[in-house]
Amino acid sequence: MRKGKFNIIDVIVVLLVLALVSVVGWYFLRDGGSTTTTKSGDNEVIFTVKAYELEKDAVDQLKVGAPLVALDTYQPGEIVAFEVTPSKSVEAINGELLVIEDYDKVDITVTVKAYPNIQRAYMDFGNQQIIVGNPYWVKTDAMHAEGIIVSIED
Repeated sequence: MRKGKFNIIDVIVVLLVLALVSVVGWYFLRDGGSTTTTKSGDNEVIFTVKAYELEKDAVDQLKVGAPLVALDTYQPGEIVAFEVTPSKSVEAINGELLVIEDYDKVDITVTVKAYPNIQRAYMDFGNQQIIVGNPYWVKTDAMHAEGIIVSIED
């Protein structure tokens, strides 16, 4: 074999190295040179969650200013307001539909102030997506309840 002569293996190795350098360069230079567009904790977002038919005793632990918990850690957010109302159901009695209040169960409307991770159009807080209509667990160190996100304010 003579020195300085290329064979097919050398050409394949050079092409693979060029392809690898191209992929790594594209990964780091996409989106204007940023490797991520996540903004963590930069923007305050206020959203409202409604939870239905909860036990009264569980809701007694709900407090304004309570820090939110997720993933076994406190998250950068808190409960800023809440409202408790008796649960209502519709029942047919004697052929009529009646709205009946159940005083053993309650519905809650919780307003949360949070600093979520925002990546493009996706907002994530405590590993839960913040979007209207999505289920959301309101968790503090004293209680938790699953509800539905009904509104988002910026």
